[in-house]
Amino acid sequence: MTPAAWSRPEDVVETLRRKWTSGRYLAAAAGGHPFEPIAVPLKGPTAADTLHHYEQALAWAQSWAPSLHPQLRLQTRSIGGRNGLPS
Repeated sequence: MTPAAWSRPEDVVETLRRKWTSGRYLAAAAGGHPFEPIAVPLKGPTAADTLHHYEQALAWAQSWAPSLHPQLRLQTRSIGGRNGLPS
């Protein structure tokens, strides 16, 4: 995967905006249903990407800093690497 294919924060915000404007979540709230977090899967660098595009992968990770996007809650995971540690 190339850096151009990785999800950007503005892509996620736009996806969330489309989901919200569909009215589904407002209708659920009006119906008394509890709010559930809205999951949006991200496309990010693989272990191989970090090897070949380290600077871009680092910039991508930094672009998701909570201080830059306080309205988003990110769930992170480690990716495998050459050090032999499990991901």
